[in-house]
Amino acid sequence: LFPYTTLFRSTLNLRDVAILYRTQAQSRALEEALLSMKVPYVLKSGCNFYERAEVSDLLAYLRIAAGSDRVDHVVRCVNRPFRFLGKAFLAKIEEVEAKTKLKGTAIVRAVLASFELQKRQQQSASDWCRLIEEVSRRMEKPTEKTPGSPASLLELIVTQTGYVEWLTKEEGDETVENSRVSNVRELIRVATRFKTVPELLAFVDETIEAARTAARSEEH
Repeated sequence: LFPYTTLFRSTLNLRDVAILYRTQAQSRALEEALLSMKVPYVLKSGCNFYERAEVSDLLAYLRIAAGSDRVDHVVRCVNRPFRFLGKAFLAKIEEVEAKTKLKGTAIVRAVLASFELQKRQQQSASDWCRLIEEVSRRMEKPTEKTPGSPASLLELIVTQTGYVEWLTKEEGDETVENSRVSNVRELIRVATRFKTVPELLAFVDETIEAARTAARSEEH
């Protein structure tokens, strides 16, 4: 990006400036650069990088493993990739949480104990719980063989869930490589900049809020 001061020395107005990029994943670096220079911007199509569906899915896994008490994070990722857990199951999760105030895998295990499910649904929900708990253990007690860095944990989640394969199958064409899969890889690349999951999540939350603030100021 050219220096922001260049705009002031020119006759250009910010509203007359547009940045074109080839793939969705490239917007992440551009957005962060604009935010760091306090340049207001609006994405004309799509949404903030960290609010895209596949990015939000993977961040939800990390949030739950890190101790999030928000039930929407569970609902967000428990059936992504698809685990044959329908709307009734997701509704039951919210119902149990409202009554018990349980969080994370405890909510899902409570639903498994009280909600009649097919065998494959029980298995897939249990697998989700075990994965979240493994990620949480690695965060708390990382070892050389089981590292707890944000990037390694994201790699674990993507591998164990078959997330990229699911995205590719869901999209059904080669354009996925230039969009949603690229976003997943970009998120992992960003995660390498952070030592801990809380540091990554704090950065993500700050970036999302800054982007929303920039968008609101541009609208006015």
